[in-house]
Amino acid sequence: MKILKAQALSKSYYTPSEVNVLKSVSLEVEKGEAVAIMGKSGEGKSTLLHILGTLESLSSGTIEFLGKPIGSYYLPKLRNEKIGFIFQTFNLLEDYTLLENILMPARIGRKDPDLKRAHALLHEVGLEERKNFLTKHLSGGEKQRASIARALFNDPDLILADEPSGNLDRSNSQVIHNLLLKCVKERNKTLIVVTHDPELAGLCDRQITLKDGRLT
Repeated sequence: MKILKAQALSKSYYTPSEVNVLKSVSLEVEKGEAVAIMGKSGEGKSTLLHILGTLESLSSGTIEFLGKPIGSYYLPKLRNEKIGFIFQTFNLLEDYTLLENILMPARIGRKDPDLKRAHALLHEVGLEERKNFLTKHLSGGEKQRASIARALFNDPDLILADEPSGNLDRSNSQVIHNLLLKCVKERNKTLIVVTHDPELAGLCDRQITLKDGRLT
């Protein structure tokens, strides 16, 4: 079953001249598949990921999610319930506790927070003892483990990860790589990860490269 089908995606910026970042990019991803998108800095990898996650608009092209045009969804609800995001810069609320950050997707969706699930996820990523710490007091590796738990909290179909170990040392990177793939595979989630790291890419089912705005 295809979870995502993108056809002829293009993205241009005007600064003030036109810059074509993505040029007719097409991509299909199966449910349960882990796909790594690689390429040099400035090739448009993060832009592509943000477009697939509906965080950024297209210049042209079409995207289908679970067989339906992306435009047929209410996008804030889609992002909150069906897509989990993991960012290189973590994007945690620094003055909230770790537990409050994990529960934030439920609060945004105006749902009763599932404390049992939150505690189970924190246990899985090895952070249950840190649940009442403010996130600004956590290490970089702990913050990224927290962001994985937050991304999984609403049980999304698709996980999008943008350089999830880009700000971490090698030891922490290996922990994050193994944890991310373990969480995704055991739950039969779909993962699209942007990375420079060949080790992380090698753990995925498929590797593709973005070069000069095109997938190769």
